[in-house]
Amino acid sequence: MRRLVLAALVAAPVFAQPTVGPLTPPVREALAEEVEVGLRHVLDAWYPRAVDRSQGGFLSAFDWRWRPVGGQEKMIVTQARHVWTTAQAAMWTNDEAYAEMSRHGVAFLRDEMWDAEHGGFYWLVTRDGTPVPEADGRLVKQAYGVAFGIYGLAAAYAATGDAEALALAQDAFRWLDDHAHDSEHGGYFNYLTREGEPLREGLGRTPPKDQNSSIHILEALTELYHVWPDDTLRQRIEEMLLLIRDTITVDPGTLTLFSTPDWTPISYRDSTAAVREANGYYDHVSFGHDVETAYLMLEAAEAIDLDPEPTLRAGQRMLDHSLATGWDTRNGGFMEAGYYFADGEPLVVVDSTKNWWAQAEGLNTLLLMGDLVPAERARYHDRFLQMWGLIQGFLVDHAHGGWYRGTLDRQPELRTADKGGIWKAAYHDARALMNVARRLRSGSASAVPAADPRIRVMGRHRAEAGGAVDFGAAGVTFGIRFRGTRLAARLDDAFRDGGHNWFTVVVDGGEPVRFRTRPGQHDYTLASGLDDGEHTLWLSKATEGQNGPNRLISFEGAEILPADPLPERRIEFIGDSITAGYGVDPEPVACGAGTWYDPTHAWQAYGPRLARRLGAQWMLSAVSGMGMHRNWNSLTPVMPDVYDGLYLEYATDNPAWDVDQYRPDLVVVALGTNDFSAGDGETPRPALDGEAFVSDYVGFVERVRQQNAEAPILLLNSPVFEGEQRELLAESLREVAARRAAAGDDAISTFSFVGRYVDGCDGHPGKAGQQAMADELEPVLRTLTGW
Repeated sequence: MRRLVLAALVAAPVFAQPTVGPLTPPVREALAEEVEVGLRHVLDAWYPRAVDRSQGGFLSAFDWRWRPVGGQEKMIVTQARHVWTTAQAAMWTNDEAYAEMSRHGVAFLRDEMWDAEHGGFYWLVTRDGTPVPEADGRLVKQAYGVAFGIYGLAAAYAATGDAEALALAQDAFRWLDDHAHDSEHGGYFNYLTREGEPLREGLGRTPPKDQNSSIHILEALTELYHVWPDDTLRQRIEEMLLLIRDTITVDPGTLTLFSTPDWTPISYRDSTAAVREANGYYDHVSFGHDVETAYLMLEAAEAIDLDPEPTLRAGQRMLDHSLATGWDTRNGGFMEAGYYFADGEPLVVVDSTKNWWAQAEGLNTLLLMGDLVPAERARYHDRFLQMWGLIQGFLVDHAHGGWYRGTLDRQPELRTADKGGIWKAAYHDARALMNVARRLRSGSASAVPAADPRIRVMGRHRAEAGGAVDFGAAGVTFGIRFRGTRLAARLDDAFRDGGHNWFTVVVDGGEPVRFRTRPGQHDYTLASGLDDGEHTLWLSKATEGQNGPNRLISFEGAEILPADPLPERRIEFIGDSITAGYGVDPEPVACGAGTWYDPTHAWQAYGPRLARRLGAQWMLSAVSGMGMHRNWNSLTPVMPDVYDGLYLEYATDNPAWDVDQYRPDLVVVALGTNDFSAGDGETPRPALDGEAFVSDYVGFVERVRQQNAEAPILLLNSPVFEGEQRELLAESLREVAARRAAAGDDAISTFSFVGRYVDGCDGHPGKAGQQAMADELEPVLRTLTGW
């Protein structure tokens, strides 16, 4: 099945990169820089200004000079959009300040906007979180609002790893599905009582079902599916996609705005002019929604791996109709509304203003369709350029920041209109600019496959025929030299439970910086804003193989130069969580605050530290919780069971590791901590059989020796043990060395640390402890190797 390449969920580059039309690769590169400046302009206008430090959540209303105004009521839609935008900004910039803002917003959604008694999100609250009822005194909830809560929470989890954010998103989905889903006619009722009973006749004059809540429910469920690939969730995404594409969208390519419970369109076409005018809100053509929906449908189809062709055709029809009937032929841009007064008659534009969000959505969809539809590439890209000119000339407030509510060519009075309100945040413009910048970058120059010989790789890996590099273990590291101001990587994370991995970036020998990945295939900016010259960069996996395998597909955004050769010296470090670097780095997620693996940072572990000091390559063969004879919380699989696998997993999809790729000059083994530990206190384990431990250890060392005939092998005692526990393990290691010596292998030695290093998470060595371990070991390794 052919897969599309979307901006928000970037997939494999299997379609031809744009080479015709106005967007040549140099033009795309230049435009990407402009768009990224525009994104920074938007984010700087809103944040941290919008963060409400006194009452929680985010402020909503700002005047044209960005001064807070009004009572600052808080709607779930706006609050969740701010959570989403700050989460995406955190992943875009790797700036922890945005991650903190997103967590701040999550707390308000959880503590104030979630109905602790009946579930679901309140629609509107006062600034301090008091629910605001309807005019008749009822508290009415909306599926549209609950959907945006899900949307923001899912993004927050992707950006921060906050398990509470994911749990609340899951609860919100279940509440929405239990209460608002229509099992008879499909889709969701939009209005519900506080207790969750659907208002099947609608609310007041507003019908019970509509396109706007439907497309954003689809959007929210897709966002959640990225981090939680649940079967029921997938079914609902497909249901909503087909419903929107094949039922709500009608000829000649427009959305039905409102519907009855069985999706019969609400229309006033046959009524009098006065009735039509009075009900114009419920019955017109919304060009902005049509263009936005074309993108959201493609995003959903991509997420659930549905055949994209029918959805692409439907989306193209919607875009073409909007361009033919709702496009401003003078200055560009999509107008507000049109109407078909009779069958066979041309559409009449009934509102020619051009609001901000429709232009943002148009910018995104025009570029996307231009890239995906070769036959129309020149036409769509030309309109994209016109749209960008309109935004720069008539929407961006270059003096005060942010975007106006509408284009000044049609509404010059908006120059002094409020910049923010409960229906205007940074969501549409920031999302469009991020998507567009990513897409422009992806086609600005030929991507360089990760397996390109100019790129150096350390650790367990294998190159695929298509040029990607497959790996899983902690510490697998790529060395890149490039010329340019930025570098991005396309990475596929196959984390099995919808979680995340961490990777480390080191630019020009600077401080290591970690970033969090998301499940699936995405583009990640590794470095930006650099001097326009030559740079070196290390990209290293910080977490372990048991988190799931990874595929590094390509690098782009700069001229890739041949990296310096890797050192000829090679060391392999075999061990458990200590060797993998677990517990080393409690930033930005504090110990115990996120998932168990968040503080893992292999780059900071003693092995890579030693290798860098000794001018050597490193390979980490390390798995948390694992022992030689038994594990911390299980009896099997143990290290001898997984050692021959590429990912160091005991699984059927764990391909064999080609040992000929890396023959170490020195092997350091640090196993036994989990064997001799007291365990997790929950999993029953029989008393340790010391003889069996030694026997298994001897057999494993013999295997290592068969693969590495000349390398010295150093057996390490545990750096976290003390007293009798330390001595028992030391005695066992000496017995292993003695038995191997008796077999003629006299290149086995043992080492016990002088210090005890438990300054990290869960009694593991922290950064200082890992450094101290390296300090103790360095002279020993130099003596063994003569380095």
